[in-house]
Amino acid sequence: MDQIAEAIMQIPPNALDRQRALMLLAACDKYSKSGRPRVASKYAMNCGAMLFKLGPPVAQLTEAVFQRAVYLAKHFDEDVPEYMRILLDGNNPELGDAFTWVAAIEAKLGKLDQAENHYKGAAKAIEEYGNIVELSEKILHQCLFNRHRKRFEQWEKVMEYWKQRIVVAEENGESDVQLLNATASYCGERANGFEARGKFKESALYRAKKFVETCARLEAHGTRRDANPAQLSQAIDSAAQACVRAGDKMNATKLLKRAVAATAGAVELPGFYTLGEIKRIKFDDEGVSWHRALLEDDDDEEGGGSKNGKKKDGVSKDVIDFIENGEDATTKEDSDNNSSSSNKKNGLVGAPRDPFVGDEIEVGTYEAVVKICDNWEIKKGAEGEEEVDGCEAVGSILLALGQVFFGFDQYKEASRPLRTASRFLAHDPSTQGVALHMLACSMFYQVGKNGKSDDARKLDRELRTQAALAFSAAADCRLSSTDPEGLKDGVSSLLFLGRVMFELGEVSDAMNVTQRALDVARKGVGEDSKEAKEAMNALRHLQMEVQNR
Repeated sequence: MDQIAEAIMQIPPNALDRQRALMLLAACDKYSKSGRPRVASKYAMNCGAMLFKLGPPVAQLTEAVFQRAVYLAKHFDEDVPEYMRILLDGNNPELGDAFTWVAAIEAKLGKLDQAENHYKGAAKAIEEYGNIVELSEKILHQCLFNRHRKRFEQWEKVMEYWKQRIVVAEENGESDVQLLNATASYCGERANGFEARGKFKESALYRAKKFVETCARLEAHGTRRDANPAQLSQAIDSAAQACVRAGDKMNATKLLKRAVAATAGAVELPGFYTLGEIKRIKFDDEGVSWHRALLEDDDDEEGGGSKNGKKKDGVSKDVIDFIENGEDATTKEDSDNNSSSSNKKNGLVGAPRDPFVGDEIEVGTYEAVVKICDNWEIKKGAEGEEEVDGCEAVGSILLALGQVFFGFDQYKEASRPLRTASRFLAHDPSTQGVALHMLACSMFYQVGKNGKSDDARKLDRELRTQAALAFSAAADCRLSSTDPEGLKDGVSSLLFLGRVMFELGEVSDAMNVTQRALDVARKGVGEDSKEAKEAMNALRHLQMEVQNR
């Protein structure tokens, strides 16, 4: 210990809080000498964690501290009765943590064989009597170690071991909450393994079918670990991102709609239920309990679509009634004829037929959310607190959904989520400015694609008018920023506004708006800036158009 203390004193004071590190080391020595080695090991690990952050220059010293923690954790505290020692020997979280730290620093030092053995030792330390969630954390470290080094054969073996331990925990009477938490970690890592091998399509399907369903069931339990309200929506979002990386933007939009529905309930947006609560109401405990099917890979199954290959376009009245009126609107008989029926064969009662779309309740919840702002008058909001708790979380996902729709030219489909996002994000001008600008573009780019009839021309004019309002509000939001990037975005919105005003026949207003864009660009960004040149070109173009009329 004295040698470790001397080595710590050689570290520059601006790199490490040496006083705190030495205090931790002193506490370790104190408890070690007083017959409490496992408590002492915790102080050693805390000291080592400080050194670990410093990286390679002190890696050998860090390893020595963690090795000391391992040594201490292997011994029993003197006050532990003899009859307890067998139990504690099979459930030694201190030793598990110490082995994990040692393995981490050994991996950085290139001692891969030793690191792998110590990761295994970390799991073994709590394997017999330990909690399945804590054991899963230790197994996850083994998986990460192998996956990051592309050792997929070893990774598969560890994943199989992990699956077996979860099944054993269930056989030993572990609770649904613990099993679902462990399974959620397992599913997340399984999906990451697909992505590490470039299998983004497989990852997206696995996340949508297994990871999301596991998190949805977990949401129904009030004692779920950490009670993270965003866990389900984050799982759905991860599946959507995998779809995007696989080039499957259509299924990405479907998943983001599910994420909107999940978030609306999770953040307790007024009038909305969490999807976990809905699953329990509709399917009782059977629909929210742990099941072994959640661990199966289902390599032979195809994703997407309903039982007969056709997808429903509408949402039943019962769904809307349930969202608006609650539990009494949906009966158990309804649930038997609902989207869960195709999943009863594998035990996953309540799981949707199409994992990308979700069930009718989720579809209806999304429709209910976006419907809130169908008649909203487009305008700039005021900076401050959220008008309703949860607006920002839901609005952010709606904005992401609109951006994905926009990315593959689905402008009409992008308009509704972007309109709702603009309303929900009204308390944050910079983000609302982004949503308003994209909303305006989504409407403006629909012009000319509705045909040549009188009704089509009328619709085009209405779209231009609404786009002008949105561009104007977006410019106000963006120009309220003192950041140069905000000013650049504001100039862009003004230039779009000028173009729309010209197409509406408001030539004088179009000239004034474009002149304003030029003035803002020159003053806020610079005379020779790209934005100033674009504004000057737009103004000249307008002048030429007026002369040619």
